Amino acid sequence: MTLSILIEDVLRRQLAQPPSQSTPEFRLHTVRGKLVNPALDLDRTSSILAAEDEERFRNANARR
Repeated sequence: MTLSILIEDVLRRQLAQPPSQSTPEFRLHTVRGKLVNPALDLDRTSSILAAEDEERFRNANARR
């Protein structure tokens, strides 16, 4: 039996089974802690990434 025939057979068997009706209930996991900075504009994610990069750069240079 070749690998392609094996994969084809497995796929046929999986696709022939009826889909499972029991979808687990969605639960949003939250954590307590420090709140997000209220001045932070989440609509401008590029500025958030740039600020994180700048902070990492400053921290890396401070260690040198």
